[in-house]
Amino acid sequence: MERRFEPPNYIMVMLNLFQDYIEVGRVNLYSNKLLPTRKPLIIFDCDGVLVDSEPIAAEVISSLLGDRGITMKPRICQREFHGFTMDAVVQWVKNNYSVDLGDNFLIQYHYKTMHAFDRQLKPVEGIRNVLESIDNPICVASNSDLEKIKLSLSVTGLLKYFSGAVFSAEQVKQGKPSPDLFLYAAKKMNAEQHEIIVIEDSLAGVSAAITAGMHVLAYIPESNSSYIKGDVSAMRMAGATTFTQMENLISILKSEGPNEGSFGPS
Repeated sequence: MERRFEPPNYIMVMLNLFQDYIEVGRVNLYSNKLLPTRKPLIIFDCDGVLVDSEPIAAEVISSLLGDRGITMKPRICQREFHGFTMDAVVQWVKNNYSVDLGDNFLIQYHYKTMHAFDRQLKPVEGIRNVLESIDNPICVASNSDLEKIKLSLSVTGLLKYFSGAVFSAEQVKQGKPSPDLFLYAAKKMNAEQHEIIVIEDSLAGVSAAITAGMHVLAYIPESNSSYIKGDVSAMRMAGATTFTQMENLISILKSEGPNEGSFGPS
């Protein structure tokens, strides 16, 4: 007996695929195979986001500049050099004071900050709870050198959360505000730029992430908001969402994300 070919019921096929999409995850309509729904990669800056290092670093810079006849109070140093690489600090001093700080300045800064971090450094309030609560893939991308990043995370007990996924401006041609570091981290973590959320606290970092095509949340604790007021406005205009309490990051990440629309200024 001749067997008749029954064409597929395309309506039922599409309904089944749609049901799979709703219940399980994304579907590849060409292969009819389910694809896992990936949670966005979260890239954390280190200084000021994970560890409360910036007041300590500002004290060291202020002291070293004073030794060279340049008077800048720690709070002024923190305001002026927020998010800078140390090479950028050296260039800023040269441009504004016509003083060449030289390699010895960087050597002294490295030694003194490492020593101070070992004795004084603490995690940003609330960050440990954030890292315990989220299950997204995470990494660190900082303008600091790798040795300093790893010491900072080790001293504060945060290194264990990142499983070696720590990236430094040392590894790219240019640090923030260039997007190079974030793009490098994305490549290493096998993530697409539009699926990434960056947690930053400086205009340089926000600018780098926006240029890289990533979503940005800017952490601006109330203690910082007064002296970087102009930067906060610029961050919002660039497209960053700002927040003032680190523990609020948990609810922000749960309620919003790249797959549900871009973060907007706030």
